[in-house]
Amino acid sequence: MGVARLPRTEIDVPGLTRVGDAVTDVAARMAATARDIEGWSYQGQGAFEGSLVCASNLSHTAHTWALEIREMSGAVRKLGEDLKRTAADYQAYDQLTAQQLRQIY
Repeated sequence: MGVARLPRTEIDVPGLTRVGDAVTDVAARMAATARDIEGWSYQGQGAFEGSLVCASNLSHTAHTWALEIREMSGAVRKLGEDLKRTAADYQAYDQLTAQQLRQIY
């Protein structure tokens, strides 16, 4: 009989950190998009005579959409930060466990 193989338990810390950075970058671009959308609210003003309703609707829609994108950006940013923190926590705990095992043996 052969020696039982232990399951692999490590994670790719640098890879997970890169994914977290990429997700955080997406969140930053989403936040920039939300700021750009706010500018839409002024583009409908004066589009044609009597267009106050159009401008008002465009302004409301732009603000609502920008708010949604901004909130989503925050959730995506948190996900990226959580990924990076999880990778760092895993690495720290893995190093601590290895150090403790070396002291025992």
